[in-house]
Amino acid sequence: MSRNKRGKNLERNSARLLLVSNRPPYSFKAGEGEEESSGELVRGTGGLVSALDPVMKKRGGEWFALVSRDSHRHTTRVRIKDEGNGPGYKINFLKIDRKLLDGFYLGFSNSTLWPLFHCFLGRTTFEKKHWENYLKVNIEVAKEIGKRVKAGDLVWVHDYHFLILPKLLKRIKKDISIAFFLHIPFPPPDILQAMPWAEEILEGILGADLVGFHTEGYMRNFLDSVEGLLEYRVDRSRRVIFRGERKIRCGKFPISIDYEKFQKTALSEAVQRKVKGIRDAFGVKNLGIGVDRLDYTKGVLERLMAIERLLERYRELRRNFVFIQLTVPSREKVAEYEEMKRVIDETVGRLNGKFAEGGWMPIHYYYRSFQFETLVSYYRAADVGVVTPLRDGMNLVSKEYVVSKVGLPGALVLSELTGAADELKEAFLVNPYDIDAVADAIYVALTVPDHVKRERIEKLNRRIMKNNIYRWVSEFMKEWEKVRQ
Repeated sequence: MSRNKRGKNLERNSARLLLVSNRPPYSFKAGEGEEESSGELVRGTGGLVSALDPVMKKRGGEWFALVSRDSHRHTTRVRIKDEGNGPGYKINFLKIDRKLLDGFYLGFSNSTLWPLFHCFLGRTTFEKKHWENYLKVNIEVAKEIGKRVKAGDLVWVHDYHFLILPKLLKRIKKDISIAFFLHIPFPPPDILQAMPWAEEILEGILGADLVGFHTEGYMRNFLDSVEGLLEYRVDRSRRVIFRGERKIRCGKFPISIDYEKFQKTALSEAVQRKVKGIRDAFGVKNLGIGVDRLDYTKGVLERLMAIERLLERYRELRRNFVFIQLTVPSREKVAEYEEMKRVIDETVGRLNGKFAEGGWMPIHYYYRSFQFETLVSYYRAADVGVVTPLRDGMNLVSKEYVVSKVGLPGALVLSELTGAADELKEAFLVNPYDIDAVADAIYVALTVPDHVKRERIEKLNRRIMKNNIYRWVSEFMKEWEKVRQ
């Protein structure tokens, strides 16, 4: 189904759609000395925005997201227009005091939920004041949405920042339909119950009528937790939870990327020129690439150790292989992330010092954001994409790499601990903790015949083309429609 036809299917439903996410789909690009709430409106680059911004423009509705009260003193709402004949939609900037927002975001969301849900118990903190901040922000958001929600509206809540929001909204307005989608893994019950507020979190999610996950495994963990910790009846064949008179439906909806956007960009003349420039600049036969946000879940340090093992074992790759690591800055004011960056910087320096010969260095490390066209050019230039998070809800980098290689041989080395591994079976799947296995997989991916690379990556490409971001939205909305009938 084409993107346009799928968009028309989404428009048929007349119910108003309200979205809730931590970050707004558009932000203001402020000049030096200006407030954030002034200047040009710029659309975000994430998959959620790419998928739902066009749907909202065509369908109409409202999008609620958080901002700091300090930086958004004036602007509360903006209208996003549709380039065609759609009604467009409104963004509601929900202003939260900076101190409270920090406790909510840096505290409970990212010091408790993020590590816990990724099964990093050793990095998880449980502080009551952070939980209280999380509660307060969710209550404030529920009150603000409650002022604008109407009977019959559809409210789609996104991600771990708002796990308790569905229940709060259901209390305010019973005659609305609520869906919730979790963009990160859901942990097994024995991990979840380490959190003192595990039951409150589960009850919060169960305020939704439909609960979505990336994979069958994440959904199974959720059902196990509900059944084990709350002792509610679960019908696994129908994926239904019984809570009193209510029935909550669960489903698997693996998110994807805008296939057409990546394919069109990858085949553009501008990208072809940049690819040639990249290949000429490095001057080696084999290029590998890793692209990640700076985070301990992404396994960047372990990946660098695998590159070290690769060069130790397969000496013929020396002077014939360069690994490019693009790392996007994240949470730069958090001491733990500053230390992580320092260790990665030192590791890159150590490995380049160990293996460098003449003018060749094995690792080229960039710590900054990249324009979309440049990122696609690096993907397309690389012979192997190395995507080895220690844990990841989906990981869209794997899909971005595959589609950017359209028409060319290429190979994907992928962590089996990502949601993407459920779909991308033709990738070279590895345990990211097994440094030797990752090194060997990179070598095999580089050295298998081109016709094998083409066959495998073309199968991956076709699957992503079919299961693109617009199908993700469409399938979720169709399931939601069934729930409401």
